[in-house]
Amino acid sequence: STSSQLLTGILTVAPFFDFDLTVEVDNLKSIPYIEMTLKVLSDFGLSVDNQGYKVFYVKGGQSVKRSEIYKVEGDWSGASFLVVAALIGGKLRLKGLNKNSLQADKAMLTVIDSVGGSYSWDADDLVVESSDLSSFTFDATHCPDLFPPLVALASMISGESKIKGIHRLKHKESDRATALINEFSKLGIDIRRIDDELIIKGLSENGSISGGFVDSHNDHRMAMALALMSLRSEKDILIKNPESIKKSYPLFFEDLDTITGEMNLT
Repeated sequence: STSSQLLTGILTVAPFFDFDLTVEVDNLKSIPYIEMTLKVLSDFGLSVDNQGYKVFYVKGGQSVKRSEIYKVEGDWSGASFLVVAALIGGKLRLKGLNKNSLQADKAMLTVIDSVGGSYSWDADDLVVESSDLSSFTFDATHCPDLFPPLVALASMISGESKIKGIHRLKHKESDRATALINEFSKLGIDIRRIDDELIIKGLSENGSISGGFVDSHNDHRMAMALALMSLRSEKDILIKNPESIKKSYPLFFEDLDTITGEMNLT
């Protein structure tokens, strides 16, 4: 009930045990990630009996059956930060994402609709374009990794936005709810917690921040979210421990620099 990663680890090794295994789960978090796990296991010829995401039965002694080539789809979690950049700055084409992905953070497409942006698929390329954006309400309970980019997005959109599911943030690379509140407040953003929601009052339409010094808390997604605020900053934003991005997206700063240059942003 703390993290679906624990269950993913168990299910991934269980088919190779020399005994059968039954796993009982109470209050499973991030079900989409377990769907992904089961899909990958199935792709490699491994069987798991899923009984309503509450009981999983895995027969031991299984073996892998696979083809020579296995295509790994692009990462919707990393792409979410670039989607935010596009919504704020202009138009962007993203390659390598699977439109039928089971990844929870594909919910970013729902966010695009909610804020008034637009997107389309050109073959396998996702094209995201900005428009007249409005504040939004979103439940991130089953896609908590979207919290950092969504806070950055909400901060740069006029009006009050609400993101639900704070309880999912306690056991990330940092205590993300507290980290988001502390660091975005340093940039002058009105952000507060009420029950299980973060409430963010965004900048006015032509508003900006004056830059500042912030801490990534050694959390890759915090570093990327804070970097996005440079899109609406008059001066530099200095981020402590920026190398934390290496965990999931080592070239993020280079990619952000490239796309903001193409969109004539600073």
